[in-house]
Amino acid sequence: MADTLSRLPQYRSVRDIIIQPLINTKETETCKQVHNLNDVNISMLRDAIVHDDWLKNNPYICSYTDGLAWKGDRLYIPDKCRSSILAICHDVKQAGHFGFLKTLHLARRQFWWLKMRSHIEDYVKKCHVCATTKSRVGKPLGLLQKVSEPVRPWQDIAMDFIVELPNSKNYTVIWTVVDLFSK
Repeated sequence: MADTLSRLPQYRSVRDIIIQPLINTKETETCKQVHNLNDVNISMLRDAIVHDDWLKNNPYICSYTDGLAWKGDRLYIPDKCRSSILAICHDVKQAGHFGFLKTLHLARRQFWWLKMRSHIEDYVKKCHVCATTKSRVGKPLGLLQKVSEPVRPWQDIAMDFIVELPNSKNYTVIWTVVDLFSK
């Protein structure tokens, strides 16, 4: 028995949305909106499948229905259409700029292509919104602690490098050493 969540439009199969007509046309339209599928996108996808070099060289990997290529129950996405599918799975409100794994799981439910994992990982890493709003993970940064005062010269020293200086006799770096007792 299906639960309420599995009946939500985003959990409907892409195959059901495109191939099998549903009795309730309002539900069909909602599903298409969630997956950003319209007649123009579907015709672009069909055209890209016809001209896809990888699919031409590997015709038996997928089954074909109504001009679309399927690997099992997942829709094959040609190289030309992948960025728009990644945008659907990561950028739209329903996706909510999930991280790499959630975006991968969302895409794998409905779609398939070679090197899907690496494409999605690159896409999420390059997402400007995610980079600017990402929350910090891990332990909070600690407060600065006072260094104890040394009791004799050269007991404690501080060192640093000054880099990217203008070239002087083939040297561009200075190593500085400071005695903390005499500072």
